[in-house]
Amino acid sequence: MEIVSGIAAFLSVALAAYLLKRSSRTQDRLLAAALVMLAASEVIDRFSLSPGFSTGELRNISQVLEAAAAVLFVFFSYIHARSVNLRSLPRLKMTALAGLGAVPFIILFIAGNDLFYSPDLLNEEILFLNSAGYWYYLVLMGLYILSIVQV
Repeated sequence: MEIVSGIAAFLSVALAAYLLKRSSRTQDRLLAAALVMLAASEVIDRFSLSPGFSTGELRNISQVLEAAAAVLFVFFSYIHARSVNLRSLPRLKMTALAGLGAVPFIILFIAGNDLFYSPDLLNEEILFLNSAGYWYYLVLMGLYILSIVQV
């Protein structure tokens, strides 16, 4: 399974590099950044399961990258679906998008390290969600669904 996730991370970074080389449009930059963040999150998750690495710190970095990627996908889908620039959006829509994008970061800030627990993460590789973790991943799922609906 580690080989598959490594290949997926590599292909995501390769696609991001292709997008950046091919075009300088805002939506391509947002998509490339989201792909790189997802790839980095996957690599960091793999490192966090390896002995010798600080699991807590790496998981925090991974969760921030996951939240940022979801927000970038929402911005990408909104711009891509309408062929508009972010600067041309009305202030109310821009404020709503920014507020929606801030929700996962607010949950991360409030919950801190209480999103999940694991009796034996390194051996079992299983995380159990606390209620804050449930809401965090529910918000992320909602953001991904919103970005799919926009396109």
